[in-house]
This record gives sequence, C-alpha cells and structure tokens, in this order.
Amino acid sequence: MPEAAITIRFATNRDRDPGSTGFAKDSAPDLPGQRRLVLGSVSVKRVGGADATETPRQLRGPPAITGLDNFADPKKGDCAKLLDAWLAEAAANGGIALLFVHGFMNSFNDSMGRAAQIQEFYEEAGQNLVPLAFSWPSDGTFFLPEFRGFLTESAKAQYRLDQRDAMAAGPALARLFEALLAAKRRAKTKAPRMALLTHSMGNLVLQKAMAALGQGVMTATMKDLFDEALLVAADVSSSAAKPGQPLLAVAEIARRVSVLTCFDPVLDSASRSANGDERLGHDGPPSLDGLPANLRVIDVYSGMMSLPEQDALKAKGGTEYDLLGHQYYRNDTRVRAAIAALLQGAEPAALAMLPAEQQRDRWRTRHAELTP
Repeated sequence: MPEAAITIRFATNRDRDPGSTGFAKDSAPDLPGQRRLVLGSVSVKRVGGADATETPRQLRGPPAITGLDNFADPKKGDCAKLLDAWLAEAAANGGIALLFVHGFMNSFNDSMGRAAQIQEFYEEAGQNLVPLAFSWPSDGTFFLPEFRGFLTESAKAQYRLDQRDAMAAGPALARLFEALLAAKRRAKTKAPRMALLTHSMGNLVLQKAMAALGQGVMTATMKDLFDEALLVAADVSSSAAKPGQPLLAVAEIARRVSVLTCFDPVLDSASRSANGDERLGHDGPPSLDGLPANLRVIDVYSGMMSLPEQDALKAKGGTEYDLLGHQYYRNDTRVRAAIAALLQGAEPAALAMLPAEQQRDRWRTRHAELTP
C-alpha cells in the first residue's frame, strides 16, 4: 500500500523568507547571487487518485532545508549529499530520476505539489518517477493587485514579472546541471536513468540555462547527462527552436529530446498578446530543417482523450477543458501513457512518424503525431 505522503526533493534559487521556515514568493534576480542554490525536501500529502487532477497536493509541513553549503564542497557537502541520495533512491527502486522545471504562476508550494502530482499520476502509467523539482521564483499569482479593474493589463504585467524571473534563473539551473553531472559521475552504483521535464515557462528557464552554459565547451562535457528531455507546452518563441539558438543545445546534453506541441488557442492567444510572436508549444519550430538529429517534434493534439473521455474524467474531479491544451502532460491519460513510454526510452504505441508532405499544417510543425 502506498505511503500517505510523497517526499519531493528540491533545488531553488528563491530567497529564504525571513518570517518563516520556507521561501519568499519572489527573489531579486538582479542582485548578486542568482546562481545560488538551496536544496532540501518536502513531504506532500498523497491524494491517491490519478483522476483527481484539480485536487491540490498540500505540504505536510515546512521544507527541510538540508542543502545550504551552495556546493562549496562539491563532493561531500550537504548539497552534494542530497543529490547523491536522490540518485541512489532512484537506482535502488529501479526508477527514473526526474528533474522537473515548472511553469508560470507557481509558488514554491505550488511547484512542490505539482511535482508530487506528476509522481502520483505516472505511477498509474506504471512509471516509477523520483522527482527533483527546480523551483525558480515565480510569484504564484495571475494578477497584480495594483491593476484593479484592468484584468488584461494586470495579467500581462504579472506574466512579464515571471518572465523576468525565469530568465534570471537560467544560470542557477545551469549550475544545477553541473552539479548533477558530478553526482552522476560519483554514483557508487550504476546511475539510474535520468530525465528532464520542462513545462511552459520552465522552457524559458532552460533556454537561458543553455545560454549560460555556452554552446560547445560546457555542453560537450555534459554529453548524455539526461537520457530523455521533454520540452512540454513550451512558452517561448518559436524562433527559439531555430538552428544555432541556445535552446537547441539541450540536444547536446540529452540522448533524446522530444518537443511536445498541442493546439492551444487560449494560452497561445494570451502569449501572442504579451509577446507578439508565435509560441513554440503551440506552433512548433518555424522549420524542421536543421534540427539536431536526436530531437523531434511531437504533436499530441490528435491523440488526446476524446470528448466523452474528458467528460468522464471531469465527473471524477478531473481537468477543465482549456487545461488539456496546456497541462496535458499530467491531465490527459493518453498523453501520460505516451510520455511514460518516452521516459523509459521506448516508442509510444500510438506515435506515428509522418511523411514529409504531411509534417506541416496551418497550426503547427511536427515530425510525428500522437494518434488516437
């Protein structure tokens, strides 16, 4: 019988909250120390149902902040020990060590609950995930209160604040990659399978992390750090996936990269309004030409749950309609099954590679399609 709680390990560049034992909702990314990392763990209540996609996962207490040395001792310090324990647990249980980077509008507590959701949901798909959540300093709110009565402008202003913090968090994530590589190399037993999952604005953090590493020297030393990288519903410009752009350097540190796209008119419209550009998670790359050989674009839209299946899930407390275009990696059972296969290094049974003449339509660009 599963434990009543899930333990989630975390790394964060958030500021400590002097008034509590946790973290502030925001940090000051323009100040020195943005590469600073604090590590620890939290206990999150287990809900006990993969259908309960809208049920919050509550923290059972304040975070245990055990990694405070900021990798001053890169081999035996308290931060290094936490990474060693994370990999050892995944290896002992035959699991996958998953580094998860959340998106827009996630407080620290939100991001820990989301990581627990992912672990719980993928258990149903037969996948044992051992998450480490990187929590960058999103404010965890949708509106700025000073814009009373102007909801659209308020949401745009808050969105841009989170964008600022996401971009500033890139160097901290890059530093975590370096620490993960060191931990993988010193693993006493064979290191477990390792995966990276970045969702929504978390892909902007990843983009800036790859830029901070620089293409070539640093990324070459990190070759095959991850067995699988999943860029899900990426809230970055489609142009970020042009050859030569920093984001594509993720293909140098992962054996296989899957960019998952989906028809998402609600958030795509909001993103275009704020950014004035096509969105990678909706439209896909501008072109499939020149992409790394180990990277492919997968459109999940056609293979998602049918409307009757969505209605049945809603009746059980499941997802609302527009989240399926953005939160499908956790809310859609068909997509979850496909991602579980990808995480294991397998091919989803419902994945079809498309002929070249069918790899473009008016909404998106893709190599492959998840079929019904």
